Amino acid sequence: MITRGSVATGGAAGLALAGVFVAVVAGTAGWAHLDQQVRADWWLLAPLLAGFATQVVLMLELCHRHRLAHAAAVSVGAGAGVSGAGMLACCAHHLVELAPLAGLSGAATMLTDVQRPLMAAGVALNVVAVTVAARKLARFRPAVSDGVACPA
Repeated sequence: MITRGSVATGGAAGLALAGVFVAVVAGTAGWAHLDQQVRADWWLLAPLLAGFATQVVLMLELCHRHRLAHAAAVSVGAGAGVSGAGMLACCAHHLVELAPLAGLSGAATMLTDVQRPLMAAGVALNVVAVTVAARKLARFRPAVSDGVACPA
């Protein structure tokens, strides 16, 4: 059984990622552009956020199981990282608006060109990482703490 604490932490992590997305897009391009971005890419943004939150829940549960498989934790952590990167890739080109003298205009153009493929890859990797973690989690029985350091 998945604990309420893991679910709450996963939900908070998903909301935090959404908050970063909102802050970057609205802060650099305005609320109207944020609305436009969400309407255009909701079908990618929603599974990225849900996948990220789910992976956080699964990672926490794996950490709290007696026989933690290091490989499973790494795959979930990497998948969660890809989810976050996919969300940020969606709006990273706006960061250039904050630092036009930083020489990032070429990177912004490249990110704009590959924005949706990066987000789609993030969704696909979410599916793989959640599947791997869920299978590992199903194999383990709940147990008392085994001394494994887990995120709180």
